[in-house]
Amino acid sequence: MFMFDVETLGTESTSVVLSAAITYFDWMDIVIQPSKDEMQSEYNRFVMTSKFVKFDRQEQIEAGRVETEDTIAWWSKQAEVPRKMSFEVSGDEVSTLSGIKQIRSYINDHGGNNQIVWARGSLDQMVIDSLCRSVGEQPFFMYNQWRDMRTAIDILAKDASGGYAKIPFFNPDLYVIKHVPQNDCALDILMMLYHEKE
Repeated sequence: MFMFDVETLGTESTSVVLSAAITYFDWMDIVIQPSKDEMQSEYNRFVMTSKFVKFDRQEQIEAGRVETEDTIAWWSKQAEVPRKMSFEVSGDEVSTLSGIKQIRSYINDHGGNNQIVWARGSLDQMVIDSLCRSVGEQPFFMYNQWRDMRTAIDILAKDASGGYAKIPFFNPDLYVIKHVPQNDCALDILMMLYHEKE
């Protein structure tokens, strides 16, 4: 299955997509009673095996996709690393079609699109589906393959709050740079696999 995350310039399906990451993981590929070092290693593994794409913002604007002033203002207040990864122009941007093809290739290399894909709510699905269609591509997954990981965590994890849960031997504040898509995917996978149970 996959974990998916996007960074956008709005909250509508037609918003500009700055970047996206997708990470493959397997329920069966879990370390039983991991140590602190093993948990850090798991996080690093998921970050390193993610597929990250930074999309060309200007191309999307010219094609009619939208951005909002409040989201741009929000990005200007974020830490330097996530701003550079997604928001600021760096020369690493790819065209919409190229980025979609890269993500599709990653999906195909990891078992194909007949799997479940997790995300934090519905915005990621709506935005990436819309972006695919904007260049004549089919969405990566059918609508009924998407799952909300916030709901899963709130139901499954001990002391969950707002879709977040404690992970044994892992402090996200020490290791995770928020709003970097592959980091967010890796954290969400750790919560899915290793959350503290009742």
